[in-house]
Amino acid sequence: MTTTITGATGIDNIKAATGAVLQVVSAEVGGLTTTSNSYVDTPVTLAITPTSSSSKILVQVNINGFFKNAVQNAYISMQLLRGSSVISHLDNQGGYTASALAQSWSGPSSSYLDSPSTTSSITYKVQMKTNEGSVSMGYGSTKSFITLMEIAG
Repeated sequence: MTTTITGATGIDNIKAATGAVLQVVSAEVGGLTTTSNSYVDTPVTLAITPTSSSSKILVQVNINGFFKNAVQNAYISMQLLRGSSVISHLDNQGGYTASALAQSWSGPSSSYLDSPSTTSSITYKVQMKTNEGSVSMGYGSTKSFITLMEIAG
C-alpha cells in the first residue's frame, strides 16, 4: 500500500477531530475586596487566542472568598463576560447569601461553552457585586481559578 502526502511539510491539511482539546490556559487568582452594589471586575480574568474560528471555548471558573462586616443575608452576584459582553449570569450556579456577619463562601463553580467565531485574542472575566457590607475573594487559601480550553469545532 502506498500513501501520498501533499504539501511542503505533509501536514498542511490535518484537522483535529471535532471535540478535541487544542489548547488549555489556566490561572489561580486572588485579591479583590468590594462593597460595590454595581458590578466590578475581579482578578478572575484570562485570555486565549483560538487557532480556528470554528473552535469553541470551554470556560471553567471556581470562585471563593469571604464576607467581612456584612449584614445577615448579604448577597453576592456574579457574571461572566467575553470582552465587555455578558455571556452568563453565575447567580444560579452559586450566587451566595451570608447567614453570619463574617463567613467564607465557595461558589460559583461553573462551566460555559462559548462559540466566539474568531481567531483574535479573547478575554474572559468575572464581575461581582454585593448588596450589603464588604465581600472579598481570592485571599490566602481561598484562591479562585479560571481555565479556558479551546475545543475543535
